[in-house]
Amino acid sequence: MSCLRYLRRFSFKIPKEILKWQLYSDDGNIYFNTRSNENVILVPGSDNSDYAVSASWKISEKFSLTDILLKSDITGQGDINPEPEKPGETDPGEEKPEPGKTDPGIIVPNQGYSGVTSDDSVYKDVLTSFRKEMSAKSSFLITSVYPRIDNRLSMQGLKINIPIQSITQADYFIIARDPDMSRYEQTLQQGMRFVSDIVQFQTLKHDNALPGQYTVTIPYNASYEVDMRRLSVYAYSEKLGKWIRMIGSEVDPINHTVTFLTSYFGRFAVIEDSRTIEFKDVNSRMWSASRINALALAGIINGFYENDVLYFAPKRDITRGEFIKLLVASAGEELDSNADLSKFRDADNVPAWVKPYVQKAVEKVWLKGRGVNGAIYLDVNSPITREEAFTLVYRAFVNEVPDNLERAGFLDMDEVSDFAVDAVNYLALINIISGDGTGRVNPKNKITREETAKVIYECVRWLAYTKR
Repeated sequence: MSCLRYLRRFSFKIPKEILKWQLYSDDGNIYFNTRSNENVILVPGSDNSDYAVSASWKISEKFSLTDILLKSDITGQGDINPEPEKPGETDPGEEKPEPGKTDPGIIVPNQGYSGVTSDDSVYKDVLTSFRKEMSAKSSFLITSVYPRIDNRLSMQGLKINIPIQSITQADYFIIARDPDMSRYEQTLQQGMRFVSDIVQFQTLKHDNALPGQYTVTIPYNASYEVDMRRLSVYAYSEKLGKWIRMIGSEVDPINHTVTFLTSYFGRFAVIEDSRTIEFKDVNSRMWSASRINALALAGIINGFYENDVLYFAPKRDITRGEFIKLLVASAGEELDSNADLSKFRDADNVPAWVKPYVQKAVEKVWLKGRGVNGAIYLDVNSPITREEAFTLVYRAFVNEVPDNLERAGFLDMDEVSDFAVDAVNYLALINIISGDGTGRVNPKNKITREETAKVIYECVRWLAYTKR
């Protein structure tokens, strides 16, 4: 007699927070978090597959009960192995996670079924997108995360820690892990190689990012001989078709992992990068060095040569033309525009090296020019102000702005021009800009090349994680 039938006969009630469900099918096994759903419907990967459903709950530290119903028990048809192979490493009698630990969530190994509830549409689209981007060898994890606790997620050595302050509402966290890197080999530049699986994250209710940072630890292949100095986590930008190095990755050679902090979601991998780009005037002690080098390795910034020595000139003010070139390049736009510049009084003075970038920025309505005495000027050879730079970035990278956007907390917000207010407010909200350390944004000041590198780098990261 099954435990379930026994319990129904005697009207025992099992608290849903300790009850766990597991589906064994031809497609793999799925765990479901019963804390967030009153009713649980488990569906196999296909109508033709054999399957078994198990329910388990812990009685004591050393004792748990498990009930298993076969397909024939449920439908009255079908043949099923009475002892199905149990993929994965999870014990069905495992106790409910304590605060600060993850619940088992929903695991979909390989091409396993993605949805197990009557309302699985909420994450179906995300999983469909993931599967288009990843191989048939990929595995997926869907698990609930909650505010007011530390959420610690784990999947085959991959670890994610979401601190209490980093989540505002209960949500589903979706993780994919792909051991087949072959489909992304062409995205690597010469001198780069994958040393880990490709992993991908997404939530359902939070947009591109969590309100606070979370920690990710990715295991890399211990069988590889690697140069620890060249290891880092990289984020993939679909728009650019490039891998962008994450700032602040920490390598643990003993446990063979790389850990990094981020607020954003996206696709990540541990990459060994033997390439080097050394600017004579950029050293590792500078606050901007890591971002300058990351953009240089991605081919977004180039610097300039003087007497066969490569320089970046980090402290020099950047011109409007230089900024526009960086903006268009970092947004991954093709230089295919023939936009008419005749409405600008100084169109004939635009240098040839920047003209294609200016035309693209005008075509995209990012660049509108400076108004002086009733005329409009491109003014590409003049320094750009901080608020002008922020406005161009805002127009280029932001597609949708939330309603009732909060005013940024900079002390000098009253000095921000009307055309730049939304840009400053939103870029501050998504942590693209953070002020000068004294609480001021200094909108009318000029922006230097290293400050520009910081803003562009953060924008490229943001672009890489645009929600699908």
